[in-house]
Amino acid sequence: MAIMCDRETVMNDRVRDELNELREYLNISEDAEPDGHEELKDWLSKALLSINKTQDSEQDSEAGGKYSLANDLNRGNFLHEDVPKIVMDYFTQLVGSGEFQITDEQQQVFEQLNAQIQNNIGWRYYTGDGVEKDFKQAMHWFNKAAEKAYAPAQNNLGWCYKNGEGVEKNFDKAAEWFKKAASNGHMPAQNNLAWRYFLGEGVKKDNANAMLWLEKAASQGYAVAQSNLGLHYYRGDFIAIDFDKAFYWFEKAAQKGYPPGQHSLGLCYHKGNGVNRDLVQAFELFSKAAGQGYLASQIGLGLCYHKGEGAKQDFASAAHWFKEAASRGDASAQNRIGWYYYQGVGVEKDFTQAVFWFKKAAEAGVASAQNNLAWCCKNGEGIEKDLTLATYWFEKAATAGNALAQTNLAWRYKTGDSVRQDLEKAKHWFKKAAEQGHAPAQRELA
Repeated sequence: MAIMCDRETVMNDRVRDELNELREYLNISEDAEPDGHEELKDWLSKALLSINKTQDSEQDSEAGGKYSLANDLNRGNFLHEDVPKIVMDYFTQLVGSGEFQITDEQQQVFEQLNAQIQNNIGWRYYTGDGVEKDFKQAMHWFNKAAEKAYAPAQNNLGWCYKNGEGVEKNFDKAAEWFKKAASNGHMPAQNNLAWRYFLGEGVKKDNANAMLWLEKAASQGYAVAQSNLGLHYYRGDFIAIDFDKAFYWFEKAAQKGYPPGQHSLGLCYHKGNGVNRDLVQAFELFSKAAGQGYLASQIGLGLCYHKGEGAKQDFASAAHWFKEAASRGDASAQNRIGWYYYQGVGVEKDFTQAVFWFKKAAEAGVASAQNNLAWCCKNGEGIEKDLTLATYWFEKAATAGNALAQTNLAWRYKTGDSVRQDLEKAKHWFKKAAEQGHAPAQRELA
């Protein structure tokens, strides 16, 4: 049994002197980062107090032993090569001095401390947080931490190998590191490993093993895995469709505020899958996810306002959300906001803006947008009249299966409008549109 020390005992003169000595040492290096080291010194002081607080209760033990130390150092604002060694040497000196003793659990924290710092440095290089993004440097630090069996670093290494970031892409290596981290209880790695088994990347495809790892992460409360598990049950990906189970897992993820989970739960309420249909609940869930920037929910919320589902019909609000999603590159939203500008619905009519958005969506392959852009070119609305360009876009949309474009193209060939008259081609396109139930085309063939 370790001897616990109160704060006054811990912060005796010798410990204070050692802490001051460390502070002086940290300022010696010419290439040191003063700001980072200043923060490090404060955190070391906090950590020193935290891990040795009198542990009057289990709560104190948890907070003082593992979490305070981890949280204080997790925000590490230091990149100097010597810092991890300095930290470990300092704590080792204090523990070995006999001034105080630590529990076995705290000793494990010490042993992982260096790896945690190294992983945090790697993460800063990976994300470009306060330093120029450098995947190779990230790999360097992740490797150092992963060698100490630090699960987050092992997962990060797997991700780098999966994506070929800082290293040549290697699915086998990715799976190897995901397995190590997953076996160490790291929930994101368990989720990542599940996907390797689903896809057969670096491992033999094995849906049963994939579900095992996904359920393991989901059961521990990892919202990403809960949402992913729900999607598998909802779509029937790799397993049989089960809307009740999908709803269960979506609800778990949504309760944690995870936007994809909120959106998927909203879809369940909207369609009545796994739960009684409730458009108000769907609207509220879409609103929560959309407010956090989730693209699919921004579109879903726009559609709710457009149709008056779960809320009063509001074209201006619909236009707001469609434009938000369109600005982020969603082609379907670009076509929708283009149509709003063309019709003057929810926004002031503006053919130039309509063409701007139709063109973006058309170039992304949205057939209805291609037809809309062709119509603007034909009539000279928001763009200079150009019948040749109109025919080009009508053909694009017609070939993609858009019935309205097929009828419009058929009329071009029937009348010889900007193309050589060709009644056989006209009949061909009228027939294509009629087969899809397009009434004007059906009348032409009657």
